[in-house]
Amino acid sequence: MSLSLEGVRILELARYQAGPRGGMIMSDLGAEVIKIERLGGEETRKNPPMVRGQSVYFTVYNRGKKSICLDMRNEEGKAIFADLVKTADIVLENFRPGTMDAMGFGYDRLKAINPGIILVSVSGFGQQGPYRERPAFDPLGQAMSGLMTLTGTPVGQPLGTASSIIDRTTALHATIGALAALRHRDRTGEGQVVDCCLLDSALTLVEIPTSYYLSAGEEGGEGGRPPYRAKDGWVVIAAIGREMAGNLMTLITGAAPT
Repeated sequence: MSLSLEGVRILELARYQAGPRGGMIMSDLGAEVIKIERLGGEETRKNPPMVRGQSVYFTVYNRGKKSICLDMRNEEGKAIFADLVKTADIVLENFRPGTMDAMGFGYDRLKAINPGIILVSVSGFGQQGPYRERPAFDPLGQAMSGLMTLTGTPVGQPLGTASSIIDRTTALHATIGALAALRHRDRTGEGQVVDCCLLDSALTLVEIPTSYYLSAGEEGGEGGRPPYRAKDGWVVIAAIGREMAGNLMTLITGAAPT
């Protein structure tokens, strides 16, 4: 069975996780992803942990991709990239806003080269607004959204998750936006700009507490969920809602439900 994105070409100018993981997902779906790295290679090629001389971090998020090194600051490198844009469907980038324009490849220029091109821009705080020029990594999204406080409620202090959950959620949103833009282009022939940022993605993870606060004026709705200690280790109990919780209590106590 053929994969759903076979025949789609993506040019990826992205580093670390939130951008490259989006390219990874689309590669898994069959797209041809050409990663444009700086001369010498992306810096995460040296990120620990290392196994047999290779970065596990880089290998995971860039599997299935092709890769070339280009100096996007000189005319030869820019000419090569422009030729690739002519054959591409999507340009995926996670520079700070304004960097693509400074390179000479803002959306207007990309569209002039390839009218159907889709630009997927991943950033910390979006392409507009007072924080647009600020860089960001996953922990800032967790902190600024309040997720870190919710996760840390049981231990009494803010606590970040073990994995970069905001980067990964942002990558998913970027992928969804790219797929929607491809669908739009199939219907209309028009390309689009997909603007996806870490803070927006982080806020989607605190929707219930945020809505509760705006409605009731007090904190609540969700919090950290610690497991329970048992004689032979830890146990997680998930009983949601009055009926399920009642059935659980019946099992525990042996009493008939009231």
